[in-house]
Amino acid sequence: LDVQSFNDMLDELLERSVDLYRYKGILAFTYEGTIARYVLQGVHDMMDITFSGEWPAGKPLRTQVVLIGRNLDKEELQGR
Repeated sequence: LDVQSFNDMLDELLERSVDLYRYKGILAFTYEGTIARYVLQGVHDMMDITFSGEWPAGKPLRTQVVLIGRNLDKEELQGR
């Protein structure tokens, strides 16, 4: 996952935070040569990203985010 692109997407979403009821996800970032797992949780503009250790060996590498809200463009968000 490209950290800068992900941060840009979050910034855009948080500009419309009134439409975000809840969001959560598991993120995979490369950091210093290892793949780290982070947990994303948030409600409106209150967001928390927590380090959760190295990505488990043998587990498929996949970042997944779930957004619950209104007036969200599903096609635009899935294209990111």
